Amino acid sequence: MTVYASFNFYALVSQGVAVVLMFTVTVVAFLQAFRYNALAVSILGLLGGFLTPFLLQTQETNVPGLFAYLLVLDLGLLTVVMRRDEWAVLEVLAFLGTYATYLSWYAVEYNEAHLWTCVGFLSLVWLLFHGADLIRVRRAITHLADLRRVLAILYAVVFYAALANVLGTLDDETRSLATLGLGALYVASAGLARSVRPPQSLARSHYLASAVILLFAATVIYADEFTLIVLCSLEAVVVVWIGLRIRESSVWGVAIAFLPVVLLLLLATEGAIKYVPLEEYRLLLNERVLAYASLAAAFALGGYWYRKSRARGGISEALHYGWLLLLFLVLSVEANDLFRTWSAGRPELVVEHLAFERTMTLAGVWALVALPLVGFGRGASIRPVFYTAVWMLMVAAGLAIMRALIYTPIEEYRLLLNLRTAVLLIIASASYGVAAALAKPGHSFSYTEEFRSLFRFVPVVAALVFFSTETWDFYRHAMLIVPASDNAAELTRLANLQHLSLSSVWLLFSIALMMLGFWRRDRAFRLQAIALFGIAILKIFLYDLSFLETLYRIFSFVGLGVILLLVSYLYQRYKEIILSPSLAPETPPGA
Repeated sequence: MTVYASFNFYALVSQGVAVVLMFTVTVVAFLQAFRYNALAVSILGLLGGFLTPFLLQTQETNVPGLFAYLLVLDLGLLTVVMRRDEWAVLEVLAFLGTYATYLSWYAVEYNEAHLWTCVGFLSLVWLLFHGADLIRVRRAITHLADLRRVLAILYAVVFYAALANVLGTLDDETRSLATLGLGALYVASAGLARSVRPPQSLARSHYLASAVILLFAATVIYADEFTLIVLCSLEAVVVVWIGLRIRESSVWGVAIAFLPVVLLLLLATEGAIKYVPLEEYRLLLNERVLAYASLAAAFALGGYWYRKSRARGGISEALHYGWLLLLFLVLSVEANDLFRTWSAGRPELVVEHLAFERTMTLAGVWALVALPLVGFGRGASIRPVFYTAVWMLMVAAGLAIMRALIYTPIEEYRLLLNLRTAVLLIIASASYGVAAALAKPGHSFSYTEEFRSLFRFVPVVAALVFFSTETWDFYRHAMLIVPASDNAAELTRLANLQHLSLSSVWLLFSIALMMLGFWRRDRAFRLQAIALFGIAILKIFLYDLSFLETLYRIFSFVGLGVILLLVSYLYQRYKEIILSPSLAPETPPGA
């Protein structure tokens, strides 16, 4: 306080002399602290040292002098800490005091003329604290090792944030090169940590992880949009491979942890979901597909390599789910944008029809991709692939069946020669193929039997929907071209035929399904046939016959009664066969 009063109140000494005197007081305080092993005295000396620039400041700051003073003070404090390792709090306080002083100056007086001065100062501060950490690593000092790692991470984060803020006005290439240079220094530090005996594995892991993070940061600074995704994906593949080869979890772990970040960057990129500009879109031959494919390959290779080197694990499964998500997502956005290009500038009726076909196309594409993935996942015993493919096929089947119920617009309908026919055939075939594959010997995941039973049922539903909707829409389309002269009568006739034809289709389908149940020895098919037959009969009885004239209605009821009596007789006679789980002959006694 005497020196401060001499300078500030009475102007007895100049600023330079006052700084020297206060610095001397700080040095004396540390000497006394050393002599008497008094941490409290050293903390008082530290506070006095960092208060000096504030107490002795003038209207115009001598920036080089201020930075040189802070560097000398930090060097002295770190020297003390190296001699008294248990005084680690001094290192933390020195770090906080240095950046607090720097930020207080930066907020008030910084301008672009100070850019390289700040870069040099920040770099030297980092070098001092990082160098102290390297010296401890070199000496194999393990005291407070976990705390030292946390502090080293804090030093790196604060330094890089301050440096990036100062370099923000420079071009991307310069900032990216500076980031890579810092990463190279951490790689060299990792080499030093490995060369000591015993090897400092914790410090080495920290340095390598820092280098990998800086590598990705440099890429994010340098590139943008889909180019950024491709570069980050390629880097992740290389880093994961290297990390697994050298058995360094900090290397591959950081790369794997960065992949979800890259996925979020991809989804946030303009054009990732809807391509822009749309007029430049080319199906599959565009940079968006390359970005999706690169990231999916990074997820897939990471999952494969991790599973191969470490058997099973949640990380491997998460990576497999990642590439499967990207696969189905890119197929969806590509199909959506293809129909967007076809719909641009077209009449409203065409746009409505393309919207219908887009949904059906998505369902068909998902089913075609899911089918081989089910076999691959089961054969290779990769649970994420199996479950994802099964659920995507179920979603595709549900989407196709629900959308197929209403053909829009009906003006564009062509009997059998339409996309609905093809997609329902794909859904039925894929479901049957999955059910057949799951029945064969092989790796069995949870709920495999339940999935097999479900996919045996899907082709039946798809076929029923196909025959029903084709029959119904045939008459819907016919009603559109009825001449205006006999509109009412003809429309009534076609409506009656529409309902009767639909009921006939259901009856015939139930009979065919019953025969299939006998042929395949499948009780489920036979029960489904009985249920559908009952629904068709109820529809005829409660709805269809209500539109007929009295005489025709009488004969229809008589005919319906005869059919029901015949069916009842056949059911009672062959009930045990119809309801039996299997039609295989019984095993002879003693066989």
